[in-house]
Amino acid sequence: MQNGGYCLSVLLFLKMREMGMVTNRTTFAVILKCCTALVDIDLGIQIHGVTIRMGFDFDVVTGSALVDMYAKCKNLSDSHQFFREMPDINWVSWSAFIAGCDQNDRLVESLELFKEMQRDRVGVSQSTYASIFRSCAGLSSLNLGYQLHCHALKNNFVPDAIVGTAILDMYAKCDNLRDARMIFKFMPRHSLLSWNAIIVGYARSYRGLEALQLFQLMHRSGVGVDEISLSGVFSTCAVIKGYLEGLQIHGLTSKCSFETNICVANALLDMYGKCGALVEGRDVFDAIDRRDTVSWNAIIAAYEQIGYEKETLFFFSWMLRSRMEPDEFTYGSILKACAGWQTLNCGMEIHNRLIKSGLGLDFFVDVGLWPEPDNFTYATVLDTCANLATIGLGKQIHAQIIKQKMQSDVYISSTLVAMYSKCGNMQDSHLMFEKMTERDFVSWNAMISGYSQHGLGVEALQIFEKMQYENVKPNHATFEGACYFHSMVNDYGLQPQLEHYSCMVDILGRSGWVGDALKLICEMPFKADAIIWRTLLSVCKINGNVEVAELSADSILWLDPQDSTAYVLLSNVCAEAGMCGEVSKVRKIMRQNGLEKEPGCSWIEVRSKLNTFLVGGDKVHPKCEQIYEILGVLIGEMKWAGYVPETSVALTEEEEEEQQELLEFVS
Repeated sequence: MQNGGYCLSVLLFLKMREMGMVTNRTTFAVILKCCTALVDIDLGIQIHGVTIRMGFDFDVVTGSALVDMYAKCKNLSDSHQFFREMPDINWVSWSAFIAGCDQNDRLVESLELFKEMQRDRVGVSQSTYASIFRSCAGLSSLNLGYQLHCHALKNNFVPDAIVGTAILDMYAKCDNLRDARMIFKFMPRHSLLSWNAIIVGYARSYRGLEALQLFQLMHRSGVGVDEISLSGVFSTCAVIKGYLEGLQIHGLTSKCSFETNICVANALLDMYGKCGALVEGRDVFDAIDRRDTVSWNAIIAAYEQIGYEKETLFFFSWMLRSRMEPDEFTYGSILKACAGWQTLNCGMEIHNRLIKSGLGLDFFVDVGLWPEPDNFTYATVLDTCANLATIGLGKQIHAQIIKQKMQSDVYISSTLVAMYSKCGNMQDSHLMFEKMTERDFVSWNAMISGYSQHGLGVEALQIFEKMQYENVKPNHATFEGACYFHSMVNDYGLQPQLEHYSCMVDILGRSGWVGDALKLICEMPFKADAIIWRTLLSVCKINGNVEVAELSADSILWLDPQDSTAYVLLSNVCAEAGMCGEVSKVRKIMRQNGLEKEPGCSWIEVRSKLNTFLVGGDKVHPKCEQIYEILGVLIGEMKWAGYVPETSVALTEEEEEEQQELLEFVS
């Protein structure tokens, strides 16, 4: 197995079973590692069955190997279940599951597990530190990386080559090359991995000359090179357009027999393309035996960037004939070539093809059709993503912003904070806020508003206090809480506006002080609008205050006689108070005025297709029968769990019919 003969190891294990030879926990640990290396989950499950029959599933060595196998075979749920069911867990088990979370991009979960591991006073290991530093790098969480670095120092793990390299890589990926270089300088021994980490770190930060100097030092040190070293240095040459340097390193690649490695060949092809050396790039492309999508994208982009539109389309056609599926980057280059060659018909055909492939809403493809966007463009599109709650598209735009090195723009960063919070992802919203190098009051307001809208009042107040501590002067949008209402005028000289009074009405009403809320509206220095009266009417339902509800409804209807919401809210208040006669009276007035309750609407995007639903018996959706069937199962489970539907809300006749139809469908 140590020489890569995983299939042979499996065959030998099967032979052992046939011959009736005794297997022990070491045997199972080895064969499960083979399953992991082969990424053969089916074989792993069969081996798991054998361990259960032989009673080895409770053994900590075999159990740790099973946790590792399931996680690395992309079956993290089974890995987690088995890990939690293990009667005995040691640091190997913890390390295996933490590494599994990291490799499956469950980065936050891996860090939470490390904290749990420390609370249980389980020892740490080299592999554990390597995993958690990779998680920090993936999250770009520099502050957490500092804390874990201190933790490793206390446990004397920093001199370890693997842990030191992981710390170095974390600093480099968090754009802290100063500390990365310091770690590298004081490492007792520089391994190939540490050299790769520092070189790739400089290449990622577009510091190509320093990366090339480091590569020269590495080469002189005699540690050798591998595919990561060569891919990194070719990327560096591509960034600085270093054709001559790339040519020399190409010679070194040939001597080291790495030319046939697909990763190195793709990086070399990309370098020649970006340096405008199409002849050399074509030679590299022709020499690749098994081309992948990256290879095709590199040669297509190379010809498109030089302005050879005809050849670009030729390579695209060749790619399709080779049964290789284009991705968003391919289409981006091809559409640019169509625009440059002014071939509308060809562009329309390709556009149709990309829509059929499900990439029609992909941002990288769309960028190929338009001029270069600026910070205002990105902020506007991100705001649209926030309003539509399309977090997938928002993440794509965020990636493009990073690629364009525009993430330091305070206007864009503030919009990203707002976008993530409005899409329900407060973790990324807070991460974006913490990574901002510069913040204005818009950034602080976006963070405070995000926490408030998600019901995280304590966190919102903590951000406000931090805002005061950093001497950032708030504006009108910052103040939306009772204890801060008077602070606006007294401490900051800001006059409350209508939205602040509306928040105060809501706070007072929900606290049971409906009379005080009404008094506040009457004493406002400006005239109340329909929104603030509607807020008061809504809180009347909570307190059952019919008198104030009627006054609020009259005020709304005086401002907007066609507002059906006022009638609906008033009928709900009357229904809550048990006034059936008043409910009927309100319904009658609605019918006489020809008013109907406006149905609510929600939507969700699945696989680039927008699914829209109307609240209340929507049967337009093509899969409505399946939806109602699943809904029936959920309602059944809710009733079984003791859920009793709320009957105090007044329904219209149409809603009662729809509810009855749903109940009949469920039954």
